[in-house]
Amino acid sequence: MRDRYVIENTKFIWKTNWAGEIRKEDRFPSKTRRGCILIPDPEMANEMIADGFRVRQTQPYEGEEEGFVPEYYIEAKMKFMDEGARSNPAVYLVDEDDYAQPLDMESVGIIDDICVDRVNVILNPYSSAMSQNPTLYVRTMYVFQDLTSDPWANLYRRHK
Repeated sequence: MRDRYVIENTKFIWKTNWAGEIRKEDRFPSKTRRGCILIPDPEMANEMIADGFRVRQTQPYEGEEEGFVPEYYIEAKMKFMDEGARSNPAVYLVDEDDYAQPLDMESVGIIDDICVDRVNVILNPYSSAMSQNPTLYVRTMYVFQDLTSDPWANLYRRHK
């Protein structure tokens, strides 16, 4: 098993919960900070499966089976200790000017509510005797915001 997994130019799949809030619309409510991340490299996905991770595949909607190409994804978690702790994940929101705004345990939830263009992430594996499968935790994550879908983004851009 690797000591870390680096996934570049990926996306989130499904609704994320980096804020760690219980929401009424969740089928399985939890305060765990987590999100599902696409694994664009099938070789990495197969390696993760061999390492015991619970890698899943997307399924086609009814009637869309022909020509459907499944994508691999995995759930990653995020854990903050105390404010400013060295072991906290490094999470950044990147704007169109490539300015990386650091996010902390209070502000990281903003990612749940924005349009995301792409994500670069480093994941640390963690195994425990209590769980059958190892878990992946976010070590470093750069989230690139999709401002093209927002008609007012240019009006309120941060100017250098």
